[in-house]
Amino acid sequence: MAQPSLASRLAASSTANGRQATTVLHVAINYEAKAQIAYLRDKGETLATIGDHAGIIDTSELLDAHPQGVDLARLTPCRYAGTTGHFRQSNALVGRYGLP
Repeated sequence: MAQPSLASRLAASSTANGRQATTVLHVAINYEAKAQIAYLRDKGETLATIGDHAGIIDTSELLDAHPQGVDLARLTPCRYAGTTGHFRQSNALVGRYGLP
C-alpha cells in the first residue's frame, strides 16, 4: 500500500474507533533529505551510518519534534522492518536542520 493512502487510512481509523485522535502524516519531502545528508556527510557520517529508515535523520527529526517521546537509552540496534543507520548519532539539531 502506498504511504499516502496508508497515512490517510490510519488517521481516519484513529478517531473512528473512539480512541484519542492520532495524527498520521506522510511527509514525502522528508524522504528527499538531501540537505540533511549533506550536513551529516560534512560531519563525517557515511550513507551507511546515516541510514534510510529509523536511522540518524528519522530519529533526529523525532528528537526535535517530540523529544519527550524518544528515549535513546531504551532503543536497541535492530535489523528488522528495514531499519538502517546508527540512530545513536541522532540529535535534535540534525532534526531541526531538516524539518520545515
